[in-house]
Amino acid sequence: MAQSVIGLYDGPDSAQAAADRLQREGFDRSRISISNSSDLGRFGVTPQDTDLYADAERRGGSLVILNSIDDSSASRAQKALEDAGALDVDEVSTALRNDQSNATLKVLREQLKIGKQQVQTGGVRVRTYVTEHPVNEQVSLRQEHVQVDRHPVDRPVDPNAIDSFREGTIEVRETAEVPIVSKEARIVEEIGIGKTAEQTSQRISDTVRQTHVDIENLSDSNFDETYWRSQFDRSYGTTGGATWETYRPAYQYGLLARSRPEFSNVEWTTAEPRMREEWESRNPGTWSRYRDAIRSSYDYQMAGTGMSGSNQRAYADNAPPESKEEDHRGFFEKVADALTGNDIDDKTGRPVG
Repeated sequence: MAQSVIGLYDGPDSAQAAADRLQREGFDRSRISISNSSDLGRFGVTPQDTDLYADAERRGGSLVILNSIDDSSASRAQKALEDAGALDVDEVSTALRNDQSNATLKVLREQLKIGKQQVQTGGVRVRTYVTEHPVNEQVSLRQEHVQVDRHPVDRPVDPNAIDSFREGTIEVRETAEVPIVSKEARIVEEIGIGKTAEQTSQRISDTVRQTHVDIENLSDSNFDETYWRSQFDRSYGTTGGATWETYRPAYQYGLLARSRPEFSNVEWTTAEPRMREEWESRNPGTWSRYRDAIRSSYDYQMAGTGMSGSNQRAYADNAPPESKEEDHRGFFEKVADALTGNDIDDKTGRPVG
C-alpha cells in the first residue's frame, strides 16, 4: 500500500538538506517535494495535523514530503528524515501550545486611497471629402460671317484701271468667339478645432475593513465573580429577563477596557464613544441595555477601591517586567532550548526570564 512520509524542519535550508539526503538514500527525486501545509490534504493528513504544520510554517518551519512509497521503504525514509534533523512533531505541538502567550496578532485597517485616471469620454471627428455638382453660366459670344453681294452694272472701265484684268485673289476671314473654361480654388470657410477643460468635484463613497480584536480572559482569577454578581443582583436582579449570564460580559468588558493603554486615566465621558463603537460592533443594538453595567465596572476599575486580592495581583502580573531580559528567541530556538534546558538567548547571550 502506497503511503507518504512527512518531515518538519526549522527552515528551508534544513528542508533542502533533508531532500538531498533522501535522494542519496536512493529515493526517486520526482517523489520528493518541499511543500507547504496547503498541499497536505491530498496526502491524507488529518485536519488537526494540517493545522499543526501550518502553525509551524508561519513560524519559519518547512516541510519535506516523500509520497507514493511502499510500506517497506517508509521506515527507511523516516529514519533518513530523522537523521537529517527532522523535528519531533509531538514536542513541536507542545511547544506551540506553550508559546501562545508570545503570539502576535496583526490588526489591519484599510485606508481609502483615491487617485485619478484619464479615460476617453467622447470627442469630435472632422472629415473632409469632395463632391461635384453642375454649374450653369450664361456667356455672350461674337461670331463673324462674310457676305458676298453681286450687283450687275454697265459702265466703262477707267483707262487707268486697265490693269484690272490681271489675276488676283482677295480673302476675307470670319472670326468667332468660343468659351474658354478655367477653374480657380478659393477658401470659402475656416473651421477651428480645439479643446477646453473644466474642473468638477465628485464625492467618492466606499467601505473599508478593519480588524477588531476581542480579548477574552480565559481565567476567572482576575474577575471577582462574587462581588460583581452581588452588584448585578442589586441593580438588575428584579428586572424581567435580565440574567447574570448576559450581564457578566458587560462587567468584564468595563474592567478589561480600563486596563488597556488607550483608556488609561481616561474619564468615562471621553472613553464612552469609542467603547460604544467596539461594543456595538460585536453586540449590535445592545449598548443602551448594558451601558450602566459597563460604566460601573469601568469606573470601579478607575477608582481602584474595593479591589479583591485577585484583581490586585492582576495589576502586578500585567506590570512591565523591569528586571527580566527581553526574550528575542525565535520559535524553533525556544523548542530546542526547552529540550536541552538551555535558557540563553542566542542573539543577546543573556539568560531570559
